[in-house]
Amino acid sequence: MEVVLRDLDRGLVDFPSMRDGREVFLCWEEGEEEIGFWHDLDSGYGGRNPL
Repeated sequence: MEVVLRDLDRGLVDFPSMRDGREVFLCWEEGEEEIGFWHDLDSGYGGRNPL
């Protein structure tokens, strides 16, 4: 499984995935119980949307 470490201090990681036929990142931050957000490849954390 691929994982992209975005911020070690915050525990922020992205997981490449497909959503509605396009590539996106599933996004998880330390303290969140589960992966509950996604964002486009170029929008980053500020573009997070709930799953």
